[in-house]
Amino acid sequence: MGSTFVYQQNIHELLGKLQVEKEVGLTDPVVQERLEKYGKNRLPDEKTESALVIFIRQFTGPLIPVLLLAFVITIFLHEYIDSVVIVLTIALTVCLSFIQEYKAQDAITKLKQMTTPLGVVLRNGTKNQVKSEDIVPGDIMLLEEGMKITADGRIIESNDLKIDESVLTGESQPVTKNTDTIREEVIVNDQVNMVFAGTSVIRGDGRALVVGTGSKTQIGQIAQDVTSIEKGKTPLQESLDRLGRWLVVLVIAVCGGIFGIGVLTGKELGEMFLFTVSLAVSVLPEGLVVSVTIALAVGMTVMAKRKAILRTLGAVETLGAVSVIAADKTGTLTMNKLSVQQVFTNNQRHLPKQLNFLDEEKDKRFIEIATLANNADIGGELPVGDPLEIALLNFARDNKINYPIIQERCPRLGELPFATEYRMMASLNGSTIGEGSHLYVKGSPNEVLEKCQFELIENRVLQLSDNVREHLLDETRQMASEGLKPLVFAYRDSAHTGAREIRLEDIPNDLVFVAIVGFADALRPEAVEAVAQVQQAGIRVLMLTGDHRLTATAIAKQVGIQNAEEVIKGVEVDRLNDDELANLLKEKNVFARVTPRHKLKIVRLLQGMGEIVAMTGDGVNDAPALANADIGVAMGEGGTDVAKGASDMVILDNNFNTIKAAVEEGRGIYANLKRVIMYLLSTNVGEVLLMIFALLMGSPLPLYPTQILWLNLVTDGLPDVALIFEPTEKDVLKQPPRNTAEFILNHRDIVRIVLYGSVMAVLSYIVFIYYQGQYGLEYARTATLVFMAFLQLVNVYNIQAGDKSIFRSSLTDNRILTYAVIISAILQIAVVSVPFLQRLFRTVPLRPIDWLILIGSALSIVVVNELWFLLIKMTKSEDSTQDFVSARS
Repeated sequence: MGSTFVYQQNIHELLGKLQVEKEVGLTDPVVQERLEKYGKNRLPDEKTESALVIFIRQFTGPLIPVLLLAFVITIFLHEYIDSVVIVLTIALTVCLSFIQEYKAQDAITKLKQMTTPLGVVLRNGTKNQVKSEDIVPGDIMLLEEGMKITADGRIIESNDLKIDESVLTGESQPVTKNTDTIREEVIVNDQVNMVFAGTSVIRGDGRALVVGTGSKTQIGQIAQDVTSIEKGKTPLQESLDRLGRWLVVLVIAVCGGIFGIGVLTGKELGEMFLFTVSLAVSVLPEGLVVSVTIALAVGMTVMAKRKAILRTLGAVETLGAVSVIAADKTGTLTMNKLSVQQVFTNNQRHLPKQLNFLDEEKDKRFIEIATLANNADIGGELPVGDPLEIALLNFARDNKINYPIIQERCPRLGELPFATEYRMMASLNGSTIGEGSHLYVKGSPNEVLEKCQFELIENRVLQLSDNVREHLLDETRQMASEGLKPLVFAYRDSAHTGAREIRLEDIPNDLVFVAIVGFADALRPEAVEAVAQVQQAGIRVLMLTGDHRLTATAIAKQVGIQNAEEVIKGVEVDRLNDDELANLLKEKNVFARVTPRHKLKIVRLLQGMGEIVAMTGDGVNDAPALANADIGVAMGEGGTDVAKGASDMVILDNNFNTIKAAVEEGRGIYANLKRVIMYLLSTNVGEVLLMIFALLMGSPLPLYPTQILWLNLVTDGLPDVALIFEPTEKDVLKQPPRNTAEFILNHRDIVRIVLYGSVMAVLSYIVFIYYQGQYGLEYARTATLVFMAFLQLVNVYNIQAGDKSIFRSSLTDNRILTYAVIISAILQIAVVSVPFLQRLFRTVPLRPIDWLILIGSALSIVVVNELWFLLIKMTKSEDSTQDFVSARS
């Protein structure tokens, strides 16, 4: 804001300060001097790291060093199957992380594309085309329709100059520029005597004195904001890091304890060392890293089918943790395309659902003004002209009006271009059938109605009384309060048929009022339902817009954002300190007239309050907030490359409903990863406790080291990955966002893990002792291996059911899990039945009756699960009864 305030001063003062002649521009020596002083007109260089540095950093996560150690140990133990699994896990994890991080740092490269290769400046008294990077402060830019502006400049001449600044400010309506001096400090949106790099001229022409290039432009400042942002780890990465550190400490402690107990109870030192190392390798959940990678990759694939491109693996999971969505209005909740929203004509207001009312006879004058007092062209690949006039032609076309025929029959004889001094536009049109000429006028309500003495009602011209005029002004105020931009249409017939120039004084004071048209950036039809569903999921929706307060309120109301009428303006954000603004952010959801830095400040404060923030946007002005948010969501249709480059996810169809779908998918992924963790830990806890029981009881070890490694491979290898494909629960959006500060496993989860593991260990030890007494040690070890394997394969269905009884879930929804369990069971049977595998894993054949007993007994883990949920249900019932009694008393 303050960075361009100095350039708002008097033009002559500024020209003198920069020693520039308005009609000559700079001379070549001065240009060279300023190139050396200010440097090239380039955006700040992107701060990037070398590929080697990024690659090395991928090995710093807590599980990667442990996996590397496990790899070395398995090689030492000649357990090559596990070695291959571990090395593939490391390679997959590191490569995917490296690719996503290396490709993510291109926001500034996209920003550089905002400047065009050539600019037009006045130098040495002549017009010159120069490379945009060679434009310097003091140059006089020549502005023409269709031109992309390459530097920030103070306007010194303006001829009906209108600039599209939507990529910078977020406002969809073009800004009319003038040469006035602005003394007070105003935000970029209100600097009507300035032009900014990256914006474009859509109408008129003019000149501007360059006052900022490169990093000194508004886009340059945004670039610096983006480069200064360093994103932290995603909630999932934080959770897994904590889990990894916890597991490493726990495994070292447990395995060290087991080693000590074994030595103290008389076991051989070498035997215990190999056994402990094998147990440690088996217990470490290297499959978790693979499962996480597969889960996120599957999520990316699913979202791509739903027209959402994820630029980072963790983006979709982060959306599942989002507690606040800070949505830009233009292009996100709205179409970023002006359209006719209301029409007041013939004493009747027509609303959006009634805008197919046009009748070529009854509404002839309205149609003529809309299509003839119009310089737009929508016949090409892209529409050209003022967005308001484009909207009028689209409205006529949607109502099946053949406007090219009307324009052909009524050729233009003269025009009064729109100007801020008189705030209206007039067109004098003739007729090929000799009906004289017609003056068509559209413009600001006050200015046009002041010149009206009549009104047109059902093709009858009536006197316009003061009361009716005031009623019409009330209608325009009502439209403005609803966030619409009102224009008044009027006409006057004339006998004059020759072409002539129209001046302001030629506009008569007896115009005939025809209509009031309200324009607005149309609301996306799916936005209302999507916002409602997101809010139902416990996620707050904030709207951050550069538009005026009334427009912000109207759109927020229409889309269903809570507390829509309580709007905070950008100037208020500047006045408040961080604590005051943080308090407002607890309740206020709509912010108007905000700049990129306001958006960035709001996002950072929300994050400081513990919120996980998703920021949506499509313009350059959104880039800093998109880059800083926990997840930036850019719009694909019409969105700038800058916004896409700074974001984590790009929505191809600009459908806000896709964000809701991504939240749903993210929550489903997290729930499935939690299932994987619980399954892996419960099986590993069972194996560890089995060994501890045997050591404490002075028994032989129930399993050989190779059998432990096999058990880990066959029961964890396929089922844990299959759990990733569990369908998302239907009520996932009815649950509040998870608290990312909490550990990935809550107390109840840990109790379940220990319970299942303990039961599996106790039952397996009973099997071992029984068969050892009946058939000897080798038979007992084989029976224990089979029983523990099938216990774990049955237990996967307990975990699949989640927080409910196994009989209340559908076991057939996840066919991949079914196939994984069947394959794992076949492999386990083969280890005991195939001679080659018997020798490799030191197993012996089992009697058929023992197969039936062991597999049947494995179903007992389901009984444990059902008893657990029965206990939970009873506990909840007791709590509810106590609450009821307390309430009654």
